[in-house]
Amino acid sequence: AVTPSQLAEAVERIGDRAHPRASALAERRREEQEREAARADAERHQLVLLVASAALTAPLLLPMIAAPFGLHLHLNPWIELALATPVQFVIGARFYPGKDTRHINCFDLELNVGGWCSSIQDGTGRL
Repeated sequence: AVTPSQLAEAVERIGDRAHPRASALAERRREEQEREAARADAERHQLVLLVASAALTAPLLLPMIAAPFGLHLHLNPWIELALATPVQFVIGARFYPGKDTRHINCFDLELNVGGWCSSIQDGTGRL
């Protein structure tokens, strides 16, 4: 891609005068910086959600990893429910379809509905 300054230099080489408009260039740079800042904020938000999910899920995952070795480390079912609920319904809420059904990813929907049903079954079966 040719930059405005390169284009101005080419015009001057052929004997005419040209200069890039500073305001348009500055505005494009500002818009680019705003887009970059928004992208960085979105990435930071995703990282926070990932870390929170991992922190809330780890106490539920560790007993499952230890079970084949004969260690039964399950927490109180109420505590397990309290740890799983924010992951399922708060952090995972973006995977549930909203009012706009044109953009539903069926695989995500299937996984979340299955996870939700499993949470209900585990909660009712153990409480």
